[in-house]
Amino acid sequence: LEVAYLDMVDAAAHGGLDLFLQKDYKWHEAIWVLADNEYLLAALRRLILPLFAFSAIRIHSGSPLDLLADAHRHQTMLDAIKSRDIEGSRKALYHAIDEWLSVLRDWENRRKEAAQF
Repeated sequence: LEVAYLDMVDAAAHGGLDLFLQKDYKWHEAIWVLADNEYLLAALRRLILPLFAFSAIRIHSGSPLDLLADAHRHQTMLDAIKSRDIEGSRKALYHAIDEWLSVLRDWENRRKEAAQF
C-alpha cells in the first residue's frame, strides 16, 4: 500500500495527469484488495471506476486539480491503515469523501457561473 502511495505521489510530482489518475486508482484498489472480499472488490470497481472516469473528464476539460496536494491527502488514510487504527481509518475515509465532494461542488459551481456568461 505504501509503494502504491509513493507511486501516486511520484506521478503527481513528475508523471502528469494521466499517470497520476492511473496511480491514484491503483492506490484505492490496493486498499479494497486488503479487505479480502471479492464481492466488495467487484462492487467498488463498478461504483468507483465511473467516478474516476468522471473526474478525469472534468480535469481534462480544464477543471484545475493540484495533483500533488491531492496525492498527499491520502497520507492520513495510509497512516491509519498501517497502524491498524480502525476508527482513524474510518475518519480519514469520511474526511477524504467530504474533501472530494467539495471539489466536485466547486467544479459544478464554476460550470454554472461560466454558463451564466
